[in-house]
Amino acid sequence: MANYHQSDSKLIEAAQTASYTLSINEDLQQQMEAYGFTKEQAQQGITWLNEVQNILKTRDQHNDAARELSLKINQDIDTAYDIFRKHVSIVKTAFREEPHVIQSLNIQKVLNKKWKWVPQALYFYEKVPMHMEKLQHFGADEHWQQNHAATGALMAIKVQRLKKKADSEHSTQVKDQAMEALKAWYADFRRIARTAFHHTPQVLESFGIVVPSSRNKRTKATTPKATPTGDNAGKLM
Repeated sequence: MANYHQSDSKLIEAAQTASYTLSINEDLQQQMEAYGFTKEQAQQGITWLNEVQNILKTRDQHNDAARELSLKINQDIDTAYDIFRKHVSIVKTAFREEPHVIQSLNIQKVLNKKWKWVPQALYFYEKVPMHMEKLQHFGADEHWQQNHAATGALMAIKVQRLKKKADSEHSTQVKDQAMEALKAWYADFRRIARTAFHHTPQVLESFGIVVPSSRNKRTKATTPKATPTGDNAGKLM
């Protein structure tokens, strides 16, 4: 189900009811057309509805993808960070008498803020292989390369997530523009319908247009049957 604001939901529901009811009744179409609401305008409402719903579907897909990527990051980032800290500890032990090595690897202090440590780790893993011969005596193995790859993957996933969030925001902007067009269409429909079916509140209600109960009762008392007439008139009662 599409995720949108309540006001958007109400407008979409109202436009759906109006356009569907009009589309299935030729008599109503003719009466609306007599008051200036053409079949082309009726079709335009359906077009705007489809566009809004497609945009909302696309935005939901972007949001779902962003959430999945965030979940992936949250699952992997702490593990990669803990392994990085262990590798730094090994290097500091192995080169405790060679502080220039520790400085060259930029690990005097391990950053602990989320994402701050990732560039530091990537730099570390790019430079540390030149010291691997000595580090192997301290337990360094292929897991160092694996964590290098895992850390790099985190950055790639972050970029993907940011792209999906940007796509979602763009979809929202496009949706807002389409909603404004749909809002204008429905305002025209509502205005003309109220004029065309002023004496037939049952028709207005079939369009989803709320008719005050006092007016409804008064109209029923003074107007026994609603226009339109013809073979299909009974469909509106």
